[in-house]
Amino acid sequence: VFTVEGVRYYLWLGDENANGRFTDRAKLLDIKTAFTRKRPVSFEGDKAYISESDSVSITDGLYLGDLLLMGKTLFEMTIDIAQEKIILTELKTGLHPVKLPMPFDRLTLYAPDGSRGLMAYKPSGDVVMLPRGSYRLGFYQVFRGDEQGDLWRLRAGGTKESPVITVAPGGAADLTLGEPYETIIDLPPEDYLSAYRNSTINLSFIIGGAGGEIVTELIRIRGNSTKIPLSKTANRSNYPKE
Repeated sequence: VFTVEGVRYYLWLGDENANGRFTDRAKLLDIKTAFTRKRPVSFEGDKAYISESDSVSITDGLYLGDLLLMGKTLFEMTIDIAQEKIILTELKTGLHPVKLPMPFDRLTLYAPDGSRGLMAYKPSGDVVMLPRGSYRLGFYQVFRGDEQGDLWRLRAGGTKESPVITVAPGGAADLTLGEPYETIIDLPPEDYLSAYRNSTINLSFIIGGAGGEIVTELIRIRGNSTKIPLSKTANRSNYPKE
């Protein structure tokens, strides 16, 4: 439990890979599939679960990085299992601006070379300050109300096509993602198409964002007044119509 900018937070570590360590930083996985070209990047490692209450859900987890951004305050996070401590050291120098396109509930960025990873919980304002280096989108979660007041949650993952942003002196880096979202029909790789030329081909129907990301979830989590058409499929009554 800790307080930042007057807000009390709870943080748990999750041993996602079940090796008993709780300290494994996120590592990018190179997963190849014969059925689709475009897919969110995948990670292995442990997670940090952050909440403003004394309970968390599975959607509160962020793959573990070495940087933690809370509001406008940036920390370097060190985990000392022997002393049973999580040490947060505030970073105030050597930081440069990054423009955010919209309010986020949670956001992760990673260095393509694996040197560092950022976990952000409710970054505040249109600009955040990060150490110099290259970053690419890992994941984000946002909440938004519709015109009738119902609340929706959108989750999306970056892809290998998501642009790399360079944070350095001399100007603000733009984190491009989110709207406009568009529908994408994803063809299987060419070798799959060649091998199954006379067979039925399944096309992947996905929704992509401006940063090359893929929407992995869009669900109504509160309210019952929306005029957005909803799915009539069993157990999917809070999802948009297919």
